[in-house]
Amino acid sequence: MPAARGCDQGDRAADERLAQRYQQAGSPHAYVGEFFDGGHRFDVMMQDAAFAYLAAWLLAVSVAAVPAGR
Repeated sequence: MPAARGCDQGDRAADERLAQRYQQAGSPHAYVGEFFDGGHRFDVMMQDAAFAYLAAWLLAVSVAAVPAGR
């Protein structure tokens, strides 16, 4: 992934470390690191990506929590 404006090497290094830890824990799918152009902010595009990720995980957790046969 090309470096986004406002993203520094420390951001990329932290992302790589987190991805490695999730891989080591056997859950690489549970971590998503995304970088957007434009520096430090939380605009609508970023919110849409974050909320879609959370909705997918919360739905998966709530479905898994329902006992079989219900």
